[in-house]
Amino acid sequence: MSTILQILVANLLGIYFFCFFVWRRMREDYISQSIFTASVFVVAGVVVGAALAIGLGQLFAESAVFSRSGLWFWGAFLSLQVASFFSSRKLRLKYIELLESMNIGALLWLSIVALPFFWPASVAGIVLFGLFYVFESKYRNISWYKSGRVGFSGFSVLTLLFLFRFVVALLSPDMIIFVGRVDVVLSAAAAFLFAFSVYNLAQKQ
Repeated sequence: MSTILQILVANLLGIYFFCFFVWRRMREDYISQSIFTASVFVVAGVVVGAALAIGLGQLFAESAVFSRSGLWFWGAFLSLQVASFFSSRKLRLKYIELLESMNIGALLWLSIVALPFFWPASVAGIVLFGLFYVFESKYRNISWYKSGRVGFSGFSVLTLLFLFRFVVALLSPDMIIFVGRVDVVLSAAAAFLFAFSVYNLAQKQ
């Protein structure tokens, strides 16, 4: 099987499980049509964002600290956040709940895509995905998380994901999933923002 065909098949499987996870996660609170529409909008945003990042990356020269190879990840990641925000506004879905579902669904999608190409990354993603369910079953009993608001599990997992990326990028910045040493800063910033989001949710009643 050619590499392009492998990528296509892996992405189709990833998108299927992404949509299924988001639907299963949100079906009790929203109608299926709204969930499906939001999922399609986010998938389109992720694909366009990744493609734009790859295309725009050609305008910048590579250096000792910057590599174009990992721009697709950050383009997809940022587009997912933007698409989730506009989907929540347009479809009147709760933003935090939607954002958590979309990001964790995307983690599953990415884990499936990575499996035929770099299985350690896939395994790490699946472990984090499983950890999401562990957090889901425990977070309401955490003493300092008194608000009990939705978002703790997903944002905690995303904090761990970007901390993991931070450490790996620090040790091996030349891997194709990174944008060189710049990824150390980007991953640290993302980890901080998600950790701060958990803290902020804990303060709200």
